[in-house]
Amino acid sequence: MTSQSLQSLHGLKPNCLSFGEVLAQSFAVIAPTTIPVSNIGLIVALAGKGTWLSVLIGLVGLVSVSININLAIFFVLVGVWCYAAYQLTRLPAIAEALTRYGNQFVPYVLIGLGAMILWDSQTLADRVLIVIASLIGIGYLMRLGRMLPSQIQE
Repeated sequence: MTSQSLQSLHGLKPNCLSFGEVLAQSFAVIAPTTIPVSNIGLIVALAGKGTWLSVLIGLVGLVSVSININLAIFFVLVGVWCYAAYQLTRLPAIAEALTRYGNQFVPYVLIGLGAMILWDSQTLADRVLIVIASLIGIGYLMRLGRMLPSQIQE
């Protein structure tokens, strides 16, 4: 027998792993954090007639794990940002600049951040949406420009 006959079209040895084992290995490569949860469903599916149960157990476990991981990362990073902002405001030069120019500077930063998010998410892919968003943005900037002189004099 030649070595060519021992390989499948994809270069794998035939009949070494079952379909469930290949599927589990594929999940392991794609998303290593979901493997414990998805393997539960795969093991139960291999057991027999409980396919619906295996899908349900795997889905509920996968959703639970992914929600917990996302929430944990979100709260940790919010804490990091809050701590960084706290440390920055403790520096006298930055605290004085924020106190003096914060009301005039922050709206432009937030508008720029919103525009960047809209651009990166390709929300404004249609030209009509670009025109509408531009008109709304210009209106807010004009309103902000009328409010600034009165705030500076106070």
